[in-house]
Amino acid sequence: MAMAALVVVLSLLILPTGEAQERRPVEAHPHGLPFESPLALSPAAYDFFHPTVRGGVVAGVFVGAAVVVLAALGLAYAVARRRVGVAQGDAEVASGPKSNA
Repeated sequence: MAMAALVVVLSLLILPTGEAQERRPVEAHPHGLPFESPLALSPAAYDFFHPTVRGGVVAGVFVGAAVVVLAALGLAYAVARRRVGVAQGDAEVASGPKSNA
């Protein structure tokens, strides 16, 4: 019984290898950027994908404003923490940052 099962399993593994191999799907249907045909963009589409310099200025203003807000929040946190330390008499917080030297 085990011998018959072994023969069946081996025949199922070996027999399909004797068939002719198919072409790879890539050869039959090439894909990728080199095989794409060029597409003409309308001026509006070109402007959408290539923003003007003015758009960069607006984005820079927003990024700069965000940095200023974060710096102000950090400074406010440090001042509030120092005031709480002074009020509680904590010399370590009130004295300022430690030196690593």
